Amino acid sequence: MSGRRRRATGEGELFAPAPSPRTLVLFSPAWPFISRGIPPEAQVAVVSRGRVAAATVAAAKAGVATGERVPAALQKSSGLALIDEDPEAEGRAFEKVAALLETFCPEVEVFPGGSCAFEVRGPAAYFGGEESLLAKVLAALDSLELEGGAHLHDWRPAFPARPKLAGVCAEGLSGRWYSLGVADGSFAAKAAARYGVSVSPGAAKEFLAGFPIGVFGPSEEVATLADAGIKRVGDLAALPRRLLAERFGTFGMSAFDLAIGVDPRRVAAREAHEEASTAIELDPPAYLAESIVFAVRAGAGDLFASLEHKGEYPLSVRISFETENAESISRVWSSNTPISLSFLVAWARWQLEAWTTHSPGAGREPPSAGVIRCDVVVLQSTTSPSEQLDFYSLPSRPAERVMRSVERVRARLGPDSVRVPRSAEGRSPRDQFRLVPWRMDLFSSTPPRLGEAPWPGRLRGSAPAQVFDPALPASLLGKDGQQVSVSSSGGLSADPALLLVPGFFDPARKVDSFAGPWPMSERWWDPARNRRLARLRLRLGGGEMVLVLVEGSEWHLEAVWD
Repeated sequence: MSGRRRRATGEGELFAPAPSPRTLVLFSPAWPFISRGIPPEAQVAVVSRGRVAAATVAAAKAGVATGERVPAALQKSSGLALIDEDPEAEGRAFEKVAALLETFCPEVEVFPGGSCAFEVRGPAAYFGGEESLLAKVLAALDSLELEGGAHLHDWRPAFPARPKLAGVCAEGLSGRWYSLGVADGSFAAKAAARYGVSVSPGAAKEFLAGFPIGVFGPSEEVATLADAGIKRVGDLAALPRRLLAERFGTFGMSAFDLAIGVDPRRVAAREAHEEASTAIELDPPAYLAESIVFAVRAGAGDLFASLEHKGEYPLSVRISFETENAESISRVWSSNTPISLSFLVAWARWQLEAWTTHSPGAGREPPSAGVIRCDVVVLQSTTSPSEQLDFYSLPSRPAERVMRSVERVRARLGPDSVRVPRSAEGRSPRDQFRLVPWRMDLFSSTPPRLGEAPWPGRLRGSAPAQVFDPALPASLLGKDGQQVSVSSSGGLSADPALLLVPGFFDPARKVDSFAGPWPMSERWWDPARNRRLARLRLRLGGGEMVLVLVEGSEWHLEAVWD
């Protein structure tokens, strides 16, 4: 077992872990507002899938809480302004923060949502010790200014009620808009960043002991532990590692190691296997971000496909660009769950846009030549694809394989080649949805509700299981075998008895009961598009519920309920 010595002693195992790397994590909880220049005194909330994802200080004082539904939040504050998530704006603005930290350490790892990290050992030795390094980082962050409408107002973090913190050697590692955390390993450092503290070397176990078990993230395993009475990280650390491994497998072993302060994962590891990387050559040199990103999509797509064939899924990726004048930029992007190709491409675009935008405070100039090379290196991977990338902190995402397949189709056939249904307004089931070009954010937003328009004649109740577009030709017959007709006043010539739909209901189905008809005249003001029709809802002998319409003396099957 790499990085630790193990020996069996009866029921359990004793570990002598190697020291975890000292890591600094920067955390900015208000970054969704900072990146868009929204001051804390404004009552604003970021909305994701119909719920509040983040709220300003003023909105929180009015009672708005993260996680609650939008209608409940609006009832608490009539002046609350709602904005949608904008991860692209957040990523572009955060690039300057990452570039500033790169002046202290050349390898900075960026996490979604306004957070990044780097290892402390080398920079601390260069700047005269850890305390000296932290002082310089704090001073640099406090003097940072952002362009493009993002302003660093006084967003002093409101630290949550914290457990008893043992082993804390320094507090107050926070500024107007951020907090820092330093500890052994990135897991403990992220926890320390929530409180702006530095944890003494070797004290990560004592520091984490008082944290709730939910610090490991939402999962079935965490819920099972909580139901079993394991409420704190310290309770987990007191269990035998062998029993956790037998009950929870890889999760149990990893959680136990983190609970006792063992976090061997290195920030932005420099070693990479040749099979986990790809070099994308651009000849002639490319100047447009679109052409560069298209090449990245193709090259990284093959790399991701080869990893998936081996049962591996990337967790940390380095993207590097180089121009023909030997100018370069490198960034490490990481996630706790597998990274999809779509998000990798988005990150590459943000990295390019930040590099090519003039920003004096970032300490570098835009490139003076075209890009000739892009390197994509997978630094860390997992063999468990059970959780997909949760960029917006949402519980549900399209399956990774589906997302990759969609991206491949769009790359070959065009951006509008894949379409998905979305809610719309109208009377008939066919009018109440429309096909729109596929976008990733369609899966993270609440479908629009029908407007306040009355829509006379619109069918009520549950949506049908099948909607035919175009509607299927049909015949609706009475008991005498003659086709049923509808008069101009909405009367039936005979009660429906049989429904025949060639190729769908064949032979004819008996009609047990019916409702209607509902005559309708649509677009009467437009001679070219005017329609006069009537609808009937039928219950058939086989138990199906169907919707039929008659237009111009011809019947059609429009929808079927199971």
